[in-house]
Amino acid sequence: MSTTASTDWGPALEDALFLTVAHRHVPGLPARRAAPPRGPETPAEVQALCDDWVRTAAHDLFIVQAVARAMHTVFAEDPHVQLLLSRQLGDDGDHAVEARRHLWALRGSDPLSEIQRHLAEHWARAGDIPFRGVAGFLAFEFHYELYILARMQIVRRTARIADTAMKDFAESRIRPDEAFHRSQIVGWWLDKLQAMAQEERARFTREILAQDEALQQRLNPFLREELADMARVYGADLAEAHAIYDDWRRTLLAKLLDTDASALGALTSIVH
Repeated sequence: MSTTASTDWGPALEDALFLTVAHRHVPGLPARRAAPPRGPETPAEVQALCDDWVRTAAHDLFIVQAVARAMHTVFAEDPHVQLLLSRQLGDDGDHAVEARRHLWALRGSDPLSEIQRHLAEHWARAGDIPFRGVAGFLAFEFHYELYILARMQIVRRTARIADTAMKDFAESRIRPDEAFHRSQIVGWWLDKLQAMAQEERARFTREILAQDEALQQRLNPFLREELADMARVYGADLAEAHAIYDDWRRTLLAKLLDTDASALGALTSIVH
């Protein structure tokens, strides 16, 4: 059994866990990057970064909408969880607003129609899983807030290109905001799990795992495409990203379900 206390969850624990996982596949992956990435130098590189900001804005707006629906349905009678989620909803909305503003300044036109197209694709993949029930909502949070860290951690350590104009906003707002959201969600869930009787705990674990697997299967083609885009846009070394992602997901699920990784059985791989 895992003994991770809900109050321990934060960037330090996540970084240590990630490096443990990553070093099983890339022993030489640095804990910190040796030199900062450069800014874009060609129109093609600027365009690639713009395309990524469109996807980022759609990702954040999807989270806003999914959380809002869950607050109105799954947690309609739970003001404690509604208050807990209100920060995530507001912060991710602000991140999407800033991405749209940045894109508008770079391109001279509003990118909203592109954002909406990517947003519709998010909903087509996820369906009603984010607000199907507590288990579906947790699967959504695990995928969109926690498993995504594998990709982000690799890019942070190996990227050769970055949008230097957004560096301050990313470092001062996005990273700490997202870390806070993860800490809040994981803390609430682990406290809830620890309070459950054994039978209820076993049932919830099975249900979450089923929803998590269903969402993984729906997201796989998109996730593979995203990894390829990160390598292209940021010049990041994602050669072992598939193996790291699968290992990272299993490691986190074991922590989040308070069980041994071996007890999870076969999980859907990102490559399937």
